[in-house]
Amino acid sequence: MINLMFDALFRQIKDRLFVSVAKMLDIPPNLITVFSLILGGLTVGFVLQKLYLAALMFWILNRIFDGLDGAIARIHQRQTDLGGYIDILSDFIIYAAIPISLVVSAPTIERYFCLTLMISTFYVNAASWMYLSAAPDEALAMSAYLCVSTTHYGTSMCCIFIPVPTCSYHQ
Repeated sequence: MINLMFDALFRQIKDRLFVSVAKMLDIPPNLITVFSLILGGLTVGFVLQKLYLAALMFWILNRIFDGLDGAIARIHQRQTDLGGYIDILSDFIIYAAIPISLVVSAPTIERYFCLTLMISTFYVNAASWMYLSAAPDEALAMSAYLCVSTTHYGTSMCCIFIPVPTCSYHQ
């Protein structure tokens, strides 16, 4: 229930900020998505070079532009299935590439183990999200049962929380 409160609050703030910017920009949303993917790729490059502050700044820009593409599509009525697919695909690429680059930039067996656990849980969550996307009517019923939010087409980021032990290495 608390998750729904935070989700609703942050969604309102995000929508308020992005809608006002999106009204001023009449740029193809897919172009914004590709730009967001490039920013994410630069984030990975900075991580691999161990330039973590630059990586953080580019990751934040990636997240901003990732939210802006959908707002532009909705405001200017340019939503397409292809655009939604490209957006989700680019998100998945970045969500996997950044943690991988963090481990590759400072490899240890323990970090690879943690990365394996994290990527595994990511795929389990993604599979549950894809199931809910494939069956919108059932997704709405399931989302009510799981206390998760769904939006446009009965799909959104649907998270099923799976506890993962914290991995740390003490010398």
